[in-house]
Amino acid sequence: MKRQYFFGLLILIASMAASCRKYVEIDPVQVKVLKTTSQYQQLLYNRTSMEGAHALPLLSGDDVYLPGDVTWENNLSVINAAAYVWAESFFASDEEDQQWAAQYKQIYWSNLVVDGVLSSEGGTDAQKRAVWASALVFRADNYLNLVNMYARQYDAATADREPGVPLQLSTSFINSLPRATVAQVYKQVLDDLNQALPYLADRPDYVSNPSKMGAYGILARTYLNMRDFDKAYAYADSALSLRNTLLDLNTYTNGANLIGKLNDPEVLFLRKSTATLFAIPVSPELINIMGTKDLRYSVLTASTSGVYGFSVPTNRAYFRGRKTADGGQVQVGPTVPEMMLIKAEVDARKGNAQAAITLINDLRKKRFATQDYQPLTSASGDAMALVIKERRIEFMCTGQRWFDMRRYDIDNLTGTITKQFKGQTFSLTPGSNRYMYPIAPKYIGFNPEIVQNPR
Repeated sequence: MKRQYFFGLLILIASMAASCRKYVEIDPVQVKVLKTTSQYQQLLYNRTSMEGAHALPLLSGDDVYLPGDVTWENNLSVINAAAYVWAESFFASDEEDQQWAAQYKQIYWSNLVVDGVLSSEGGTDAQKRAVWASALVFRADNYLNLVNMYARQYDAATADREPGVPLQLSTSFINSLPRATVAQVYKQVLDDLNQALPYLADRPDYVSNPSKMGAYGILARTYLNMRDFDKAYAYADSALSLRNTLLDLNTYTNGANLIGKLNDPEVLFLRKSTATLFAIPVSPELINIMGTKDLRYSVLTASTSGVYGFSVPTNRAYFRGRKTADGGQVQVGPTVPEMMLIKAEVDARKGNAQAAITLINDLRKKRFATQDYQPLTSASGDAMALVIKERRIEFMCTGQRWFDMRRYDIDNLTGTITKQFKGQTFSLTPGSNRYMYPIAPKYIGFNPEIVQNPR
C-alpha cells in the first residue's frame, strides 16, 4: 500500500502539488525550478514561511489564565480554547492543524535545500555548505518543537519505545511514515545540529537566520529536555560566549517602544509564534509571584481594559509584541536569558546554589529599577525553586512555561494545574496524557500508521 498520502497533504499546504495529484506526490517539474545556490538561500530567507514555530503552547501553560472573563473566553477559537484547557480533542475530522502543517512545511523546504543545494549552480563550496547547514538547523528546530508538542516528554528509560512524530528527511514521498520514537527524533535533532555547526557563521547576518549561536541555543534546549545537564550547560555557555547582552528594562519605563525582534540583543535565533495574540492574559498567580515592582510587570504587561478589543479590567495581559514594531507575534526562539537560566538550573540541580543565584541576580539587575532591586541570597529559598520562579516570570506567555511544566512533571515539581472556562473546571494532573496534543484525525485518515495519542 502506498504511504504518500500524509506528506502529500503537506505539499498541498506548501502550494506545490499539482491539483490533479492532490495528497499524492509532488510534480518533479516543480522541484527543477531551483537551480542556483542563491535560489536555495532565498528559499530559507523567506521569513513568512520560515520564521514561525508554534502558538498553542502559549495558551496551555498555567502562566496564561483569566478565570470567568466572558470576553476572553468568547474570543478564543475552538482550537485555542481546547489547548487552553487541555481538551480531549482539538480538531474536527476534516480540520487542519495549522501548527503541524506549518512546521512540516518548513521541514519540506529544509529537505528541498538539503537534497539539492550541494549540487546547485553558481555558488562556492563554502556558500553551498552554509546554506545546507542552515536548512539542517531549521529542520532540527521544527522537529524539536513537534516532538515536544505531540509526544511524551523525553525520558531515557522510555524514549526508545514512546511514539514521537513522523521523520521525513527527504523530498521523496514513497517511504513508510509511522511515528518515529521519541529517541529517534531527538537523535535526528542532534545529528542535524552537529552536522551543521562546522559550516555556520558565529553570528547571523539577520537573527532570523541560523548561526552557531542559534544552533548552540537549540542544542542547550535539546539536552535540557534530555536531562543531559552537563551538555545543556556546556552549550548554553557556548551560546553566551557569542552573545551575552541583556536588555535593561529601565530604558523603557517611560513608555518607549521596545526594540524590535530583529534588533533585540537578547535573541539568539528568531522564531515567532504562528498566531497573532494581541493580549495574552497573565494568570493572577503569576502576577502575584512577579510583584508590581518587577519591570517585567510594568513594561511587558498592561491593563487590557478596552484595549485591542479586550475588556479585562481585573487582570493584566502580556503586551510585548504590541510594544515593538513586530505586531502581536511572540518571539519563542532561544535567547540570552534562557541560556543564563539553563546554566542556573544545572547549577541548582548539582547543588551549586550560589552559582545559580548569581546567574539569576545577573538577569534580575536588568529587570528592576535600582532602588527596587534586592539581590537574592541563599536565604531567599531553594535554588531550584528560585530558578523555576525566574523562568516563569522571564518567559511568561511565550510557551516556555508549557514546555517547563512537561519537564518538571518528571521531577514531581509541577503538581495539579486547574483552570476554569465557561463555567467548567479543568484539571491537568501529574503524568497526564493531556501533556501531549492530539494529532488531527485528518492526518491519521491519510496515513493510518500515525497512531493517535492516548487521551
